[in-house]
Order: sequence, then C-alpha cells, then structure tokens
Amino acid sequence: MAALEWACHQAYFADDADILDLTELAQVPPEAYSELVLHMHPSCHLLRSAYPIAAIWHAHQSGASGDFNIDLNAGPCHALVSRDSDIVVVTELATADAIWLQCIQAGSALGEVTEETTARYPAFDLLPVLQTLVAQNIFAGFTPGATT
Repeated sequence: MAALEWACHQAYFADDADILDLTELAQVPPEAYSELVLHMHPSCHLLRSAYPIAAIWHAHQSGASGDFNIDLNAGPCHALVSRDSDIVVVTELATADAIWLQCIQAGSALGEVTEETTARYPAFDLLPVLQTLVAQNIFAGFTPGATT
C-alpha cells in the first residue's frame, strides 16, 4: 500500500502536460499507426501487487460504501495511478492491459506491443483499451515511429 500511496503522491504533484491531441492523431495515415510511439502523461504510474491494492485504496476513499471486506487472497492487482485535473485516480487494469501499457511506457511502438500482447493474451482487444485510456487522458502525445 505504501507504494500505491507514493504513486498517488507523485501523480498529484507531477508536472502538467498536454494530453493526446486527437486531431493531430487523426492526421496520421492508418498504415503508420503500428509505428506510433505513445507517450504517457507524467502523472501516470503502473504498479503490480500480490494484493488487491486498488480495491483497498478505493474502500478507504471518501464516499466509499464502507465495505472493508476485501479478500486479500484475491490474487495480484495491476493498478494505474493517474491524475485528472487535480484528482488522483486509481484504476485496476487487467493483466494483459497492464503489460501492454507497461511496454508502451517503455517506448515501444504501438504495433509491436499490440502484436506481442495479443500473442501472449489472445483475448486482448486494443480498441476498448485505447478508448478507455484516451478518455482517462493517460497519453500526453505521440511520435511517429522510424521512417524508412
């Protein structure tokens, strides 16, 4: 939990940055999508824990239901910490989504990461993952990949 709280602190105090410009992204030809390198917003942090840290964190936020009956043996949790305006947000991610996003954060190209993730997790579906992350303002921009 300390790592999650520290990530929340870092997210809150992270530098401001522009969010992904969808108009600019729409100007990229579809055949170049696989070479895009997405950049995560400086407030974003990925965490993995053997415990359900996202559920524990949410249970202790104001307005929560007060149900602290959380199964500590529920299995690992992948949490994405981000900031929306001045509000810290903790989102639990599916394993495949977290691994995909971790590779994106490391600077890998969209096509390569998606191909590797799909090979490892055949049920991985890029479109809803991208839609959710873009709606949460997780990306600060992009660069085109290597040009040939």
